[in-house]
Amino acid sequence: MVFELAALAGRDPHDQMRVADILVLLGAYGSAEEANAGLAAVPRDPKQHHGKKLPAGSRWGMVERMAYLLEVLGPAEENRSRLRAALG
Repeated sequence: MVFELAALAGRDPHDQMRVADILVLLGAYGSAEEANAGLAAVPRDPKQHHGKKLPAGSRWGMVERMAYLLEVLGPAEENRSRLRAALG
């Protein structure tokens, strides 16, 4: 929906700012600027400088980002299940 709204507003839906917008909507970052800074720190090709191994902490960072996308981690909600609260 974010991509469709961006296209309707005359913005490029393929721009990296749409990803930042989604991260803000999910509560992973407080602002689009913070989300852009976080995205800039993510390597585009993890194997580029490190041979065949991922950089230290990359796997954990990937799990953490996926948890935000799946809304396991994120802003506190009143109606969270016990499992989600425990995982958070």
